[in-house]
Amino acid sequence: REGEERNFVFVTCGNWDIKTIIPKQVKKAKMELPLFWSEWCNVKDVFATKYRRKVSGMKGMLQYLRIPLKGQHHLGMDDALNIAKVVQRMLKDGAEIEVTGRHQVLSKRAQTKAQTKAQTADSSNSAAGASDKEEKKSAATEDGASKAK
Repeated sequence: REGEERNFVFVTCGNWDIKTIIPKQVKKAKMELPLFWSEWCNVKDVFATKYRRKVSGMKGMLQYLRIPLKGQHHLGMDDALNIAKVVQRMLKDGAEIEVTGRHQVLSKRAQTKAQTKAQTADSSNSAAGASDKEEKKSAATEDGASKAK
């Protein structure tokens, strides 16, 4: 949901699906790309950082980690399960799964919304501060009127 803090990241094996295909599909459907697609983690980048070894894809990571390939390569559900096994192993080995890719347009949109939110908060704080000043001024005026009587 808009405005809620996100505590997840999509994990992919490469940037192509989220960086290229999802935006094309959303555009084709005449929709706006949701903010939750604005960032993702390319597991190959995290793998390369953790193990100081670049691999060409999921099969290379599985081989290096000595995890057997389950199912058929490039079959969506099988790939998802195999990538999950790679991620589980990397976490066990101390890797940090973090954002490695961003859509620039969405990042700008998110920044604009954050700035608007900050400006709204500043306006609210200013209004609250002015309200406090008015209350103090009113109290001082009432106090002065009481002493004059």
